[in-house]
Amino acid sequence: MQSERKYLYRRDAPVPEQHLLSDGNDWIILSTFIHIGKCAGTTIAKELQKRKIIHTNTVHCAQATYHDTYKYIISVRNPIRRFISAYNWQHYCITRPTEAQCRGDHREELRLFDFYKNINGLAESIYDQNGNLDPKAYHFIQGKKEWGYRQIKEDINWYIGEFLKACPPEQIAAVVTMENLKEDMKKIFDITVTLHEHDNQNIYDTSLTELGTKNLRKYLAKDYECLLKLKELGLITNAYYENFGSNP
Repeated sequence: MQSERKYLYRRDAPVPEQHLLSDGNDWIILSTFIHIGKCAGTTIAKELQKRKIIHTNTVHCAQATYHDTYKYIISVRNPIRRFISAYNWQHYCITRPTEAQCRGDHREELRLFDFYKNINGLAESIYDQNGNLDPKAYHFIQGKKEWGYRQIKEDINWYIGEFLKACPPEQIAAVVTMENLKEDMKKIFDITVTLHEHDNQNIYDTSLTELGTKNLRKYLAKDYECLLKLKELGLITNAYYENFGSNP
């Protein structure tokens, strides 16, 4: 017997034929999950898979490209909190290399982690006294090819900045916010989330000074523009934007 499937839309809802793909026995909606790093994407993907909610493609550690035959699911988060989590996750990976993509020669990167000491040390160093971007801090954020994937660099704008310019709002089926993960997953997919994968918030220092916050707000300005765009398109609520999308 074929396993029960769940769908992002009601099966009797009108869906253009170009958004459907036959698997031989049924029809599924072509959809891409844009898994922005450190926005609870691993949890979202696992929960969708467990509940047999079909998404046919995942974009992770790659920039999203718009295709008019797809619907899209996007995970987002407050940009500064995402950046902090990415910094701490990178440090965790290279000091406890349990993930294959984090293995390799990270001696220079570790020296830079030691130099900045913590996320606030990096944040306070991003700009000099004249407001110019510091080359050393920028080099650390951007990384080298041999350092592997770079979730500090791969921010919200990196994933969807250009994508949002091309994608009509009706093609974005859902936006899941990390801060409201449980509420969003229940409302959108009728899923009760009990476990948050890769949650490193309690392992490292996440505090920022006023200067560190100010610098990250400036550095991540395009991330905040992406959240404003999602609000203007009606894809995140005004309340979410006011709480997490316009403030550090």
